[in-house]
Amino acid sequence: MNQNIMKPEKPFEFPKSLLNQIDECSAGGFLLFVINQQGQVEPFVGFGSEVAARSIISYSEDFSKAFREANVQGLLDSMSEQLEEGDEDFTD
Repeated sequence: MNQNIMKPEKPFEFPKSLLNQIDECSAGGFLLFVINQQGQVEPFVGFGSEVAARSIISYSEDFSKAFREANVQGLLDSMSEQLEEGDEDFTD
């Protein structure tokens, strides 16, 4: 057998032991997103009850909206700074 042939890499799997540790550190549940080797988002969830699930879902929706707005504001601020710097270049 040719030893120069590379074996395909085993796909990464998020360690269940780590998910168990996260669950142990929470008081009802968790929602975790990771980016895998293919660049795809993988969600991991664990809920102790229906109430915890609804709470995490509601909070994650609000967090997502706020995070999106902060990113948009950061982009607008960056664009504004670039435009202002560009204006200074043409005034001399």
